[in-house]
Amino acid sequence: MIAIRSHYDGRVFVPDGPVDLPANVDLLLHVHRLGKTPEQHMTAKEMAASALVGLWRDMWPGQDSSDIARRLRDEAQTRGGR
Repeated sequence: MIAIRSHYDGRVFVPDGPVDLPANVDLLLHVHRLGKTPEQHMTAKEMAASALVGLWRDMWPGQDSSDIARRLRDEAQTRGGR
């Protein structure tokens, strides 16, 4: 994973310097506001506006979220999780 310092111009993310990646490569961006530590919590407004909401929307189409959560818990327990 690489980190690319950039800014959002209201429409697109613009790198603040050169980027060593091939053109037209698909990426998944994880956005962290600079100046905020991971321990700080997002406000409801920030969370609603973030890419986190709906991130996995298309991962299990047509399935009920409680069924998905139950299945993920079962899988975690099978792997030796909690």
